[in-house]
Amino acid sequence: MGIMSLILEIIYPNKCGFCGAGISKDKLICHECAGKLRLDYYIGKPKDIPGEKPIELLMYAGIYSGHARRGVLRLKDSPAANVIKYLSITLIDKIKEKGLDGKIDYIAFVPMSRGRESKRGFNQAELIAKHIAGELSKPILYDAICKRGRLLSQHKLKSYRQRQLHAGSSYYLKRGAKRIDGCTVLLCDDVITSGSTLASCSELLKELGAKRIFAFTLLSSRNHR
Repeated sequence: MGIMSLILEIIYPNKCGFCGAGISKDKLICHECAGKLRLDYYIGKPKDIPGEKPIELLMYAGIYSGHARRGVLRLKDSPAANVIKYLSITLIDKIKEKGLDGKIDYIAFVPMSRGRESKRGFNQAELIAKHIAGELSKPILYDAICKRGRLLSQHKLKSYRQRQLHAGSSYYLKRGAKRIDGCTVLLCDDVITSGSTLASCSELLKELGAKRIFAFTLLSSRNHR
């Protein structure tokens, strides 16, 4: 190991994405967390998503509970790249095995309001999209969907109907957004709950001409099998 690499490792030590413990640079997760993590990968039809079948295919690594939930909550507080890499690595392999990567034209992500993203410093959905785009060698669809500020967060809304109405009024198309006629878009977010947010963004992408929308989330709050 060179001196510069050693210095960088001391200044920026590699940490487990799920607990923050120090780990070797070739790892994404510590041994203890790996033993506690329970994943159940899914690629298939989404269940009970609002709207006229806005999402054709849904994929996620597991259910939003236990140690998996702990990792995603940590991702909301800091740009924990190892969480994204670990939860998506098998899904990416499955996408390639099924030949789905050849059907995807663009990667998109659920946006944050400018104020919230400025306060947090990053958008975890965008970080997921960047990782997936790099692994699949696909362009990211920037400056298409925007989110209005000064609205409640989806997770603070308890009922399915509240989430649906809120998501419908939260997102809008940016003026002059690029047309994507006939394209298939992989839309990324961290967790799917009621599906209202993904459905709202999917419908906007279809207004731009998208033919099909696939959704990629790290976790799901319920089983879609």
